[in-house]
Order: sequence, then C-alpha cells, then structure tokens
Amino acid sequence: MNDHFFSAVDRPIPFGGLDSTDPLTFKVYDPNRIVLGKRMEDQLRIGVCLWHSFNWPGSDVFGLGTFDRPWLAPGQDPLTAAEAKLDAAFEFIAKLGVPGFCFHDRDVAPEGGTFAETKAHLEHIVDRTESHMARTGAKLLWGTANLFSHPRYAAGAATNPDPEIFAYAAAQVKLALEATHRLKGANYVLWGGREGYETLLNTDLAQEEAQFARFLTLVAEHKHKIGFPGTLLIEPKPHEPTKHQYDYDCATVHGFLARHGLDTEYRLNIEANHATLAGHSVRNGFAQIKYDPTATSCTSLPAAFHPAYSTSSEDTRVPVDRALIQRNVAFSDEIGHFEYCNTVSRIGISRSVGSISFAGRPASRCQSTFCARWSGSSVACWFLDNGASPTTTARTTSG
Repeated sequence: MNDHFFSAVDRPIPFGGLDSTDPLTFKVYDPNRIVLGKRMEDQLRIGVCLWHSFNWPGSDVFGLGTFDRPWLAPGQDPLTAAEAKLDAAFEFIAKLGVPGFCFHDRDVAPEGGTFAETKAHLEHIVDRTESHMARTGAKLLWGTANLFSHPRYAAGAATNPDPEIFAYAAAQVKLALEATHRLKGANYVLWGGREGYETLLNTDLAQEEAQFARFLTLVAEHKHKIGFPGTLLIEPKPHEPTKHQYDYDCATVHGFLARHGLDTEYRLNIEANHATLAGHSVRNGFAQIKYDPTATSCTSLPAAFHPAYSTSSEDTRVPVDRALIQRNVAFSDEIGHFEYCNTVSRIGISRSVGSISFAGRPASRCQSTFCARWSGSSVACWFLDNGASPTTTARTTSG
C-alpha cells in the first residue's frame, strides 16, 4: 500500500462557495465563517467516523464489497493492516479539513488470540493515533467499544446470560474508555446493539435489566476512578441488529437511567435515523429535559446537546434527558433551544420568563414558560407557543 492512499487529492479541500464548479470544494461549509458568534468549524465539530468509512468493504447481503479498502483484504498481518487503515484515515481527515474523528476499538485495532494480545494491539494503535493527532490537530469526539460484531455477543454483552461474556465485555469497555481518556476524547459512547431480545420466550427481562444497570454502573465508576472528564453517552436505537433493543428511544433510556439512579451519570447521543426507526420525529429526541437533582432553577444546563454523532457545539446547550410533549413546543429550527425560566414552584407551575431569548425571539414575545419539579428534586422547563392550557399540554407530576 502507498504511503499516500488519497494521492489524487494533493491539498486540503477548500471552501469554494455556491458558485464553485470544482467538485473537490465545499459549497456551504466554510470553517472560518462566523455563525452566531463562533466559527462554523467550532459550531459543527464535524467528525469522521472510522467504521463505515474505513472498516466496511461496501458489501451487502447480496454481494461482495465494492470499496477500495486494501487493508481489509484477507491474508494480511492484522496489525500491519490496522496501521495502514489508520494512516489512510488520518490522511483523509487532514485532506478533508475537518476537526474530529470517532471510532470503535475494533475499527482501529484487531482482536488478538487472547485478551492480553487484544489489549497490546489497542495500546499500540493508540500510540500511533496520538502521533497522528499531534501532526494533524484532529481531536477525538468520542470512542467506544464494539460489543456487537464478535459471535460471543450474539445474545448480548451486558445482558448476556453467560457471566464470562459479561466480564469480557466489561474488560473491553474498560480498555476502550481508558484509550478514549488517553486520547483526550470529549465523550465515551455506549450503544447496545445486542442488548435486547429476539423473543420473550427465552428472555428474563428483570434479570437482563438488572445486569444492564450493573454494567453501566461499573462504567460510570471506572470513569470517575481514572478521572475521565468527558461525558458518558448512551445512543438510543429501537432495533437492528436485535429485534427489540432495551435502549429503544430517548424516553425509554431516561426512564431506565432514573429507575437505577444513573440519570446524573449519562447523557444521550442522538442519531436522527434511530428516532425515525422508533416511529418518532427526530424532534422527539431533540426535545429533552436535563435531569439535575440539585437544580433550583432552569438555567443550570451543564451538559452539551449532541445531535447525530456529537457534532454540536457549546452554543447548542439544551437539556438532554427528559422528553417533552412536541405539539406546542417551538424547536428553534428543530435543534432544540429552550426558553429558560427563573423560578421554580415546588408543586408545579411557574410563569416567570427569563431573560434568554427563545428560538431567536426576545422573551417579551414568549407567551408562557413553565417549570415543574420531577420526582421531587429535578427541574423541567418548557415553552407553550399557542396559549394552550398547561393542564392539557404540559402535564406535570409533583414528587
């Protein structure tokens, strides 16, 4: 394989504008253009995903791969092929001119014959990744562990009935989280593609939920143990590959997290098509309320919003954990900015509108902003745009 896999591209892709006739230019994306007070690159935080881009041959169930991916050819030394793949990926990232990337552990490092060999492979590739990051300036948006491709995970990872597989999955996540921490990743993602069931005839739902909660607790504990400052994200998806996944949608995930005392440890990584797979508008995932057991107002929102693959910015800070009723909520072009309220009623409703504009409008044009406590401690806020009664549109429960 050549040192320069994308040799036909001899420079970073420039911004050309809408009238550009050069196919290797950006028509809209101008990284230095100021949008809402920040550079477009800083707003979008675009990242290259290393799985489909570099670890998929372009095959489907009816045919073989059609992509030019020489590092995927059989008969090679797995670690040498992984090095070539990583080199090509960072060449692509640099020439595309985007600021970030994200990966599963198996995207970048092959599994070995033993767990010790697998660990050594990952550590070797992390060394090489650090060098590429220093050279290109690319940053890691998030890392994760592939707990779905190997046959051992056919019946789940965290929810597998075999305790040895549960332990193996936990060890694999430990390594991936530590690698993400070492590479200064902004987030760590968990996607439960095999955490679910094909049929209830051989599924113990209570047992699997307890295992899943214990697994996520272990991950959160290890995050704090190693001092990882990033955010733990769960990526909801209703099915595929599993017929029914436990992290079905945003509301389901939040209910699970709250039930097991994990809702202050995890946020959501929302992918648009996963919401549509669940039968929702993507706004259903974007209209979320942040859970904060110590909140006294609705203005404390420390968690950044992560649409799609964590490409949002600090300026899109909105709540991420509790679904709202969509019918009367304005969504600021469907990216989820909420009006803030400045007082909270213990038993339910506050009509005090804060000073922050909603969807670009001054607070004086906002008709009502409501706050309510959930579970006796957390604070939820939402905005009613058409004068609907809170008793019919904004139902609240007081703890």
